[in-house]
Amino acid sequence: MVLNSLLIWNEILIAMIFLQKHELHTLTVGLIQFQGRFRVNQPVLMAGLFVLIIPMILIYLLGQRYFISGLTSGAIKGE
Repeated sequence: MVLNSLLIWNEILIAMIFLQKHELHTLTVGLIQFQGRFRVNQPVLMAGLFVLIIPMILIYLLGQRYFISGLTSGAIKGE
């Protein structure tokens, strides 16, 4: 679930193609357009990236137990 939500969260191309109105754009698309449209303001860009990764960090922290057990379940042979 963690990896799938990360994949969906970072899907830029689908959001750029299907969401034509600027009000409906996701945060990732907004940051890319902000970076291309104006000069690159590093502190603002880093603050936007921090806001962008907060939901993924929360999902990982809430599902960390299941994520680690899923990774280690295939590592032990014979169980």
